[in-house]
This record gives sequence, structure tokens and C-alpha cells, in this order.
Amino acid sequence: MAWNSEEMGMRYKIYVGWLRYSSSKKNWIAAAVDGCCDSGSSLSDAFDDLDAGDTDASAAVDFITNNAKLFEYGDSASSAVAALEKSIQDKINDKD
Repeated sequence: MAWNSEEMGMRYKIYVGWLRYSSSKKNWIAAAVDGCCDSGSSLSDAFDDLDAGDTDASAAVDFITNNAKLFEYGDSASSAVAALEKSIQDKINDKD
């Protein structure tokens, strides 16, 4: 999924994944990466690893949180995306 705001000069690729090994009720993560950078493929690989086993999944979450432009957690995929959308909108509003 790509979230695009041409008028603000921003374009994001959005990734959503289930944190299988999370002990929290917020076991979904949504992350945004700048749409023009190459780290998107690495982020995609990290989202694939969320289900690879507890050690790989932990490393994947660390990679996502360290490399995504923005990320948010939620108790469902839609709530994680909604929280991420709000963060993106807040970032746009802060730019004004």
C-alpha cells in the first residue's frame, strides 16, 4: 500500500504485520518508509520475518522500529494503520 501526498512532497510505502510472539494486546504493527528510498525491500523482508520464530521475529521488530520512517502498534491491523495515518497527518501538519 502506498500513501501519497504529492502536494506535501511526501510518499510512503506502508507495511502491516502481525506480531505473533507479542505478549501485548497491541500485537499488530504498521510502518511507513519513504516511498523513494531502497530500504523498502529490506523492510518487506523484516515483515516476512515477523512469523519466522521468536528470535528472528524479535530481530525483525528491532529492524522495523530502527529503519521505518514512522511506526505504530494496534490491537488490529486497521487500528495500527489508523494510528500510523494519524502520525503521518501530524507530521504533515507540523511541516506547515
